[in-house]
Amino acid sequence: MSTTEELEAAVAELVGCRVVEFSRTLNIAIVGFRGDGVEKRLHAQCPFRVTPGS
Repeated sequence: MSTTEELEAAVAELVGCRVVEFSRTLNIAIVGFRGDGVEKRLHAQCPFRVTPGS
């Protein structure tokens, strides 16, 4: 489990990045970001479904 400070620092690194991917698997949303030549992925477990065209 991450602390609030760790989560805030990780999300702050995404500021200014471009979203380059969005996918899902089971109850996990996956968002890919690219900035400064570096790619990062955010995996978020969520209680809802993400479907194409919604």
